[in-house]
Amino acid sequence: MKKKAELPEFETSLMRDMHRIERMNPVNYTAGDLMLAIGQKYLLEQTVPLAIEILEGHPLAEGDLFPGDLLLTVVRLPMPFWADRLPLKSKLAQILQTLDRVEFDQRTLELIDRWLKV
Repeated sequence: MKKKAELPEFETSLMRDMHRIERMNPVNYTAGDLMLAIGQKYLLEQTVPLAIEILEGHPLAEGDLFPGDLLLTVVRLPMPFWADRLPLKSKLAQILQTLDRVEFDQRTLELIDRWLKV
């Protein structure tokens, strides 16, 4: 009888979550999974396009914290990430330009405006 493969033990819940996300089929990622992975700069090549796809339909998609947390996580990625990903950058810019600005506090609006100027 074959033994079931044992999962490695991790020191933190974040490490467990990253391992879980890594093993998942990307079509099963939730907004929370995407927010977590992107916030950790993990699996960006597969998570950011999926996040943009969600945000195109629901700019205020909620991961696990508050409405719009996925959007803010994507916007907080370092600008060099976008240099070689102009189609994704263009899609995100379109999303940001169509937002209802009353949904956000002043600090978030400043972050969005800075992103749009780059």
